[in-house]
Amino acid sequence: MNEPTLTPLVPKYDLTAHLYSFVTGALFILGGATENILRKRAYIETLQLKGNEKILDVCCANGKGTRMLSKLVPKGNVFGIDLSPGMIAFAKAKNTEEYFNTKFKVGDCSKIPFNDSSFDVVTATLALHELPTSLLKSVMNEIKRVLKPNGYLFVFDFRYPKNPTVYLRVMYYFMRIFEDDSAARFMMVDQTQLFAKYGFKKILQNNYISEFMPATLYQLK
Repeated sequence: MNEPTLTPLVPKYDLTAHLYSFVTGALFILGGATENILRKRAYIETLQLKGNEKILDVCCANGKGTRMLSKLVPKGNVFGIDLSPGMIAFAKAKNTEEYFNTKFKVGDCSKIPFNDSSFDVVTATLALHELPTSLLKSVMNEIKRVLKPNGYLFVFDFRYPKNPTVYLRVMYYFMRIFEDDSAARFMMVDQTQLFAKYGFKKILQNNYISEFMPATLYQLK
């Protein structure tokens, strides 16, 4: 007698995954922007993709940005990883046939579950400021490992401007209610020098929300 086929259980996406889009959307609105429009603009203006790249989206959360990237590489592939099973379950649930070239899996960005030199581009959107400072080195080494020679790292994240307006100061201190000291250090540091330390040179940078959210393209040296 044939053994019955077991359907693997998919974890229910948790409250955090449901609320992620709301929270990130609210942050963009505080900056005077619509998230989907600004994300897409940052991807198009900064990545300048050919359409056939293989992309890894680290700390992809519920996959919103990952799915957006998939539309920009119709002849390529996009993989999203996140440490949260709930986030990945949510991302998979939203991953309809429209996103045929997109896959999600649970994965630790300090131990990326892909082979060396697997990707043309690694993207990190609203991700690196969330990492404990002690983990940043191992994460950057893993990103370098999975990138192809001369591959690219795209970072779209928060940065405290050199000459902030009163409004941006308020935004920063509002964020500090929810973020830890690692996030503050990441926002305050010279990010160009930081990534140069890990072997990346800045190719292009576009600033959004009055320099509070730069989108930067780095190339592996």
